[in-house]
Amino acid sequence: MIKKFFLLLIIISSLSTIVVIFQNTDKSNSINVKSSKLIFCLILTTPKSFKNGRVRTILNTWAYKCDGLKFITQHLTLNSTEKNSHFEYFTERDLLLYPPGLILDAYSKLTDKVYRTFLSVYSKYSNYSWYLKADDDTYIEMDNLNNFLMNKDPEMPVTFGHNFRIVVKDGYHSGGAGYVLSKKAFLSLGEKLNENFTFCPNSGVEDVDVAACLRKLNISMGMSVDEQGKGRFLPTSINNMVEGDVSWLKHYRENIPKKDTECCSDSFISFHNMSPEDMIFLDSVIKVLRKKSSRNNFKIKFKDIYANFRQYKNFEEEILKKL
Repeated sequence: MIKKFFLLLIIISSLSTIVVIFQNTDKSNSINVKSSKLIFCLILTTPKSFKNGRVRTILNTWAYKCDGLKFITQHLTLNSTEKNSHFEYFTERDLLLYPPGLILDAYSKLTDKVYRTFLSVYSKYSNYSWYLKADDDTYIEMDNLNNFLMNKDPEMPVTFGHNFRIVVKDGYHSGGAGYVLSKKAFLSLGEKLNENFTFCPNSGVEDVDVAACLRKLNISMGMSVDEQGKGRFLPTSINNMVEGDVSWLKHYRENIPKKDTECCSDSFISFHNMSPEDMIFLDSVIKVLRKKSSRNNFKIKFKDIYANFRQYKNFEEEILKKL
């Protein structure tokens, strides 16, 4: 991790269009002082992701922009030294949530983890307009998410994400791309779980189970693609969406996937399967382009974001060859 961190610093400082993001920058205080109650972010993770720095990267790139924030993990069984070095920072800032009643934190128990998380947040943090569920390999462009939700009504029973039109009646959202529940949807789900925890399906396939439960509550999926049919919530990494084989998506998603940089909306909201390094690269590119666009009054295009992102990646690959 240390080698990767210094590699990132070399790459970042060597390119003229970069904002340096130090891993020890404390951005958590910006969460605690916010008066708005718009978006509460729930990020599923594990103790391993605290130790390898993934959670800290998420906080320093995008999660600090959440109006409310909890990293969801199992109760810690590490020794006191490991707890202090890896978890104290987040514990002191009240950024952790241990879902009550979660016995086993395993992929096969992901639905149970999410339901118990929702139930806990429902009982303590019910005054937010929107609730975002994301994984620890999800990158969320919070400014775009805020803009997307600006004209949406949180009192409507609706959710937004990457829509798959299979398995569940009327479809389900890709869990990895992240999905957003309106206040109405979240409170309806929380109320039902509190009343009868076994009401919702619990097969272990979280995104499918949550969607099936929401349909039982007459909560619908909203559309999140832009005016050109380009996706905002993307179910794989930025590299895969542009350069990889995503032909499998045409069998699942509600809109036909587009090729190359036409894949993704200029106002994209999320990517999945993102490494910490790629989160830092992408976040740096966005920050730089935003500064340039505010000075020169131009609209940022996704193709420009990706071109700059590839510049980082190419430089990284060249350095790695020399190590």
